[in-house]
Amino acid sequence: HAEPVLLKLHPLRPWLSPPLLLILAPLIARNIVAVTLDRGVEQASALCTHPLVGHVHLTGSEETATAVRASLDRAGRPHVGITSELGCATPWLLSPGAGSGE
Repeated sequence: HAEPVLLKLHPLRPWLSPPLLLILAPLIARNIVAVTLDRGVEQASALCTHPLVGHVHLTGSEETATAVRASLDRAGRPHVGITSELGCATPWLLSPGAGSGE
């Protein structure tokens, strides 16, 4: 879809950075994915409201999703879509090919 991804790690899981950087290295090298550590609410708000952002996906609470929507609206970006996995911070890695069923 020609939409690069910025992955901001959960503040309680900075230790995921090294393995994710290794796993995602081919995508990072092609500027398809970038990874950043959590630097707080101001950074997250700046990332979400950046003019190049067209969609935000998040994990967290309904309160977090509501706060992101409010930030986007205040920034004059109500057209930016939001999807969320509320109440969880579970990372998922997707790869091509058939799954094992386990």
